[in-house]
Amino acid sequence: MRRKKLIISFLFIALMFFVGKVSAYNYETTEVRLYSLRNNFKVCVKSPLLTTEHNLYIWSTFDSDRALQAWPGITMTQENDQIYCYTHNASDNVRYDYAIFNGNSKQTVDLNTINDSKGIINALLYKFDESGKNNDNKYVGAWYVYDTSKLVELVNTAESLDKNQYTVESYNNVKEALGDKVSPSDVTLDNYNNYNLGAYYVSKLNDSNDILDKLIINYSDSENRYSAFYVDKYNELALALNQLEKRKDIVVDSSITGGTISASYNANSDTSITINANPNTGYRLKSIRVSKIVSYDVNNQPVLGDYTDIDINNQPYTYSFQSTDSMVGVYVTGVFEKNKYRLTFQVGENGTISTMNDGEILSPVTVEYDDDYSLKVIANEGYKVNKILVDGVEYQLTNGVLTIENVRKDTDVTISFSIKTFTIKYGTDEYTVEYGTTYSQLLNIIDTSKTGYKLNYITDKNNVRLDDNFVVTENNELTGNYSKLTYRLTFQVGENGTISTMEDGEVLSPVTVEYDDDYNLKIKANEGYEINKVLVDGVEYQLTNGVLTIKNIKKDTNVVISFSLKTYNVKIDDKDYSFAYGTSYEDILKSINTNKDGYKFVGLKDKDGNLLDNNYKVKNNIELTTVFESIKKDSNNPYTVDSIVKYVLIFVVSAVLFTFVSYILLVKLKRKNG
Repeated sequence: MRRKKLIISFLFIALMFFVGKVSAYNYETTEVRLYSLRNNFKVCVKSPLLTTEHNLYIWSTFDSDRALQAWPGITMTQENDQIYCYTHNASDNVRYDYAIFNGNSKQTVDLNTINDSKGIINALLYKFDESGKNNDNKYVGAWYVYDTSKLVELVNTAESLDKNQYTVESYNNVKEALGDKVSPSDVTLDNYNNYNLGAYYVSKLNDSNDILDKLIINYSDSENRYSAFYVDKYNELALALNQLEKRKDIVVDSSITGGTISASYNANSDTSITINANPNTGYRLKSIRVSKIVSYDVNNQPVLGDYTDIDINNQPYTYSFQSTDSMVGVYVTGVFEKNKYRLTFQVGENGTISTMNDGEILSPVTVEYDDDYSLKVIANEGYKVNKILVDGVEYQLTNGVLTIENVRKDTDVTISFSIKTFTIKYGTDEYTVEYGTTYSQLLNIIDTSKTGYKLNYITDKNNVRLDDNFVVTENNELTGNYSKLTYRLTFQVGENGTISTMEDGEVLSPVTVEYDDDYNLKIKANEGYEINKVLVDGVEYQLTNGVLTIKNIKKDTNVVISFSLKTYNVKIDDKDYSFAYGTSYEDILKSINTNKDGYKFVGLKDKDGNLLDNNYKVKNNIELTTVFESIKKDSNNPYTVDSIVKYVLIFVVSAVLFTFVSYILLVKLKRKNG
């Protein structure tokens, strides 16, 4: 049989109660002899590497390496989480002392097994993972005691889990923790065999491979006690059964809802318990009460005495009593209540909220965990619900009702309202108009303009005429009643001319003309006059055959008409003159030269040779010729007017020249003398 470095340490509920956490010390490892499995036994494995295949190959070196089943061995059955087990029930007395766990192309090293011939161990559990891979690509882990009744792994307290090596410290700690809590008493070996022990511990071997000692500890649920055995190297009972004092019962109320409550004795104490309260999701602990059980009734139900309410504001929750108290146990109960949350409502103007029974809602509202909350949302007349945000998420109403489902936290609800809008159709245009818009406001919104026309009134879809009392409360189709625009033509007519209609009727200024119409009138200048200028709003117009036409009138228009005298061309002696109509004969003579030396002006004659008289006036273009007659000279008098004028001019020029020359000479003389 192979020798391995091992001390199997155990830790299950009883051991944890007495021992507590084992410190990790670097004590020397000791070798132990691992026994074989025989007849009735259970072997388990836990490894993340065996994902789809879980095989146990087990054999006996005592029986020519006889295997329980050919490689890869027996398929193991899943029992809990990643734990797979094989239970052997036989009476062939074959001692299986080696095992290999394998699957998914992975396997452990050859493992020694542990003897269970006296039914000491519930089951063996071997654990390994990727970290235990050795140089041969095989895996090394560690043996654990496995409590099959609770399907709870009892963690090994050994310091090292590598291979099969354990420390002496585990064993020593067990003995020290028990201390004087056990007192020896004599029992027979038969008593020892009758106990269903939960774990055992094998200590070191001597040089002769003899077992020096063995410690066994067991917890009996039925007797609510711990038992300890100490066995010498000869596997005989040296320090017999040591019984601990029986503890008081702990009974937890099984009718608690909304959470779970558990209670257990504190380590190294028989009179102090710790209570654990675990609320379900959405619940919180409200109270814990611990009552003394004074007895049990005929139905085995606890009869309660004094009670204590635990302060739930201070954890951990503990309860202590005296060992001498007149009681058989403690009864623990508690109350869980649903968490409560606040719904806070921010409601905008122009609307209200109410309960489903039309009651007032006073924000904030308290709602229990996972409950729904419904309320009515009502907009004022002319308004509608604009937006509902529940913690920023937009919600929709169903028939005016807001339902917030499964409330699980404090929640903010914001509700806003907006004024209703309606579609107003006018002609081919459509307008979005707010509720309550008045008639005057409506006229500023819709386009009622129609080129060349004015709006008289508006009727609705029922052909009812709108007035100042009208307000928008619904969709509507409106129709406008129009008439053509009219404009004023104002005439300013100057003197010496007249205007008249095309039928020669009188034109009474101003004249009314409809939009885009034309207007015609006659303009006539008085005799001797002509039309000077026609201005229509400052723009000069021309007549056509004496008719003024103003086209496409689209505004009030001013027409200014002026007249001027006619002018004619009067040609006198091949020279052209312009004279106004009616210029007199006298004024004509003022414009021409009637002086001619040696001649006397007689008058003007036309091209027919007729002399004009003094009553002649210009009335048309005409060609005229001046008429002169010769004047006779006096031979005895040489001094005519002309000759006298000539002589005077000669004298004046000579005097000026003389004076200028004298002045020049005088200046030179002064310069010379001076």
